Amino acid sequence: VKYKISGDNSQFNADINQTKSIATGAASAIGAAFKAAAATAGAAVGAVLTTGITYNASMEQKTVALTTALGDEAAALETIAQIQKDAATTPFDVEGLTQANMMLISAGESAGGARDVVLALGDAISATGGGNDELSRMAANLQQVKNVGKATAADIKQFAMAGIDIYGLLADYTGKSTAEVKNMEVSYDLLTAALKNASAEGGRYFQSMAAQSKTFNGQLATLGDNAKSVAGQLTEGLFEKLASDVLPKINEAIESIDVDAVIESIDRLIDGFVTLAPVVAGAAAAFLTFKAVTAIGGTIT
Repeated sequence: VKYKISGDNSQFNADINQTKSIATGAASAIGAAFKAAAATAGAAVGAVLTTGITYNASMEQKTVALTTALGDEAAALETIAQIQKDAATTPFDVEGLTQANMMLISAGESAGGARDVVLALGDAISATGGGNDELSRMAANLQQVKNVGKATAADIKQFAMAGIDIYGLLADYTGKSTAEVKNMEVSYDLLTAALKNASAEGGRYFQSMAAQSKTFNGQLATLGDNAKSVAGQLTEGLFEKLASDVLPKINEAIESIDVDAVIESIDRLIDGFVTLAPVVAGAAAAFLTFKAVTAIGGTIT
């Protein structure tokens, strides 16, 4: 006696195929996710390296410039470190603060004196909603006043254009009326003393930078400075290796190239090509003629 048991397994096969499809799709999705994550990580590392090396190169240039201005590398490094701290607690960036300090130092201010004036100026500019551009422009204005010895009508006008009531500040500091200070000769020392007075406790611009640094844009600027600083620290070793070892060797290799010999070789190649060109052209024409004749012969046959 033989028994034959049969059944419909089509649904079972369909379920198996569906499971395989789901598994394949999941594996593909996971693989794509890993590739995307790797690409993102690679881009992030590249951005950190680029930002860090660029930042360190910029700081190196600033250190050299300040060393020249101050005549002392240690003082320059100390000034740079202080500027970085100031950038982290004010709405101004390292670039803007360094430029402003450099302008006043180059006009004869000490590093400490320049910082005091720049921070007082920063409070005045922050109170009027200004930023790095205004800081740079007004620092250049003060540099000119110090070099000349007194403020001209054009210098005073620059403060007004920046929204700073300089006559009001002078009146507050001297105790005179606005009308009286308008007839006074305004020296660099008097001008900066009025700015510092306005920035001090009880002054009209007291802690203006601190208030601006807490705004969204102020925090964003601080975040940018901090991110660049961290990237610089992370790539400091790489930067030093590139600056002290890799780039000098590359430059030496390039300088050792015999340019005249290279040009001569190129000229020889060009001359050789010009000489061979007619021969190559003739050979090509003969080959084409042969192919044409062969084709015609085949057709006749």
